[in-house]
Amino acid sequence: VPPTGEKTTRATPAAAQAEAGNVKLLRGDWNEAFMDELCTFPAATHDDQVDAFADAVNELALAQVSTVAMFLKSRHRG
Repeated sequence: VPPTGEKTTRATPAAAQAEAGNVKLLRGDWNEAFMDELCTFPAATHDDQVDAFADAVNELALAQVSTVAMFLKSRHRG
């Protein structure tokens, strides 16, 4: 899905989830580079990992909202 809107706006929900303790990282060699990019965003030279993280969190949240909406619709019909 092509992203739309400002990068900082798209990253806000992911940042909020991380600050709330709802994000866990699998320990790996990539952790330091990922955290460095997150901590220097939006002033960093590279932000691909931030974009991917933010878009993933947003897609997961939208999928949950969609699933709940479908459940509520099915309950209302029945």
